Amino acid sequence: MEPGNWYGTITTQLWIDSPKEHLKKELSDKKYTDLQIHVTIGGEGREIANFAQKVAAAILVLFSQGWEFLEHLLVGSAAERFVRLATCPVQVLRT
Repeated sequence: MEPGNWYGTITTQLWIDSPKEHLKKELSDKKYTDLQIHVTIGGEGREIANFAQKVAAAILVLFSQGWEFLEHLLVGSAAERFVRLATCPVQVLRT
């Protein structure tokens, strides 16, 4: 998504709808006709892995912020935890 400004109240629904619409637009190529986009907020790792298993996801795409080395050592990475818990292939994209 292009950086920009949001004005007004930012609701949870807006946090969900905005990336969904962006992904639909970017992936509207005909070769992605069977694509399903699910956006979740909150609960890292197990919650998302359980959801992916429930819907029998073929692949999961996760965006990661790429922490600094010391922060990574102290608290770990949500992306790493997610990859370990997932039961299907995971693509991690660094932002």
